[in-house]
Amino acid sequence: MFCAPECAPPAYGAVEVAVKKCQRGQRDGCTAAALHVRHGMRDHATHMLTRARLAAAALLLAQGCASGARQPATRAPSAQAAQQAQRLFRVTSLGASPEDEVVVHLSAMEAVEVAQRWGGLRVPVNLRIHPTHQGLEEASRQSNVPWMRGWARFDEVELEAPSRWGGDRAPQNVTELLSHELTHVVMYQRIGERDTWMHVQIPLWFREGMASVTSRQGYRRMTGEQLGTWLRQHPSDDPWLQADALAHGAQPVVYGAAHRAFERLLAAHGDEGVGRVLDGLRAELGFDRAFADGVGVEPQAFLANFRRELEVAAGAGARGPAVAARVPGQQG
Repeated sequence: MFCAPECAPPAYGAVEVAVKKCQRGQRDGCTAAALHVRHGMRDHATHMLTRARLAAAALLLAQGCASGARQPATRAPSAQAAQQAQRLFRVTSLGASPEDEVVVHLSAMEAVEVAQRWGGLRVPVNLRIHPTHQGLEEASRQSNVPWMRGWARFDEVELEAPSRWGGDRAPQNVTELLSHELTHVVMYQRIGERDTWMHVQIPLWFREGMASVTSRQGYRRMTGEQLGTWLRQHPSDDPWLQADALAHGAQPVVYGAAHRAFERLLAAHGDEGVGRVLDGLRAELGFDRAFADGVGVEPQAFLANFRRELEVAAGAGARGPAVAARVPGQQG
């Protein structure tokens, strides 16, 4: 690929100058630092720690350095974390800014450790940043999903540029998003291969519940009490077994139900039980059989018991017949 002189990898001294300018709050320094990181990622690994520190300095731009305000420095990743990151994932920009690339790369370093709770990444992942939401929807073959920020496959994650939705101002939200999407990737790689994973049928409640709980998104979801109240008010609706049908119109309920059910599954059977379910899926047992063999109960019975628990708890906590469930706003 042709690279104009102004975007070529700089000399080591120029990199240090850019970092110092960024630390003093100068926008051109931050932008230059981010650009250096962008091209350095494709270079040799000899100065990986230096590049990781550079990325942390460039991240100051996203935290307010453009306004000239003094901001606390972001803790730089270790050399070991940076080298591991180079083996596990790569960041590809499809027109997003260098700052977006930096935020995604740093966030992914942390997120990949969170997601590997369920197993190692066997195949490196390409994190593709789209400059627009439309680009994300086209790449993920979805439409009319304004809350979507990412979409995962076996070895790819499609992302909307953080600067498009405020993630550049709150990098912890980008880490949360990547933890969610990379949990999907880890699951897909554990249950199948590149040409088989998409044929393994996994209920929405299980796959989204796993990703939501792993990325600690419970604060975004309905509480157990809210969910129980909603269930009492909608006795004919099942946000687990009818999740796909309800997802578009009652997305916060579906994701809340998924999170709370997976939370309950972990409380009862731990990571080991979930791991046995995943191994059963890889052995092509089918979800119902893999679940029953892994935790000792049919999934339908598990969910029915959990629903009763929620409804009973909500009924005990209600102060009158007109208590309505408040459905919180949703960000996937």
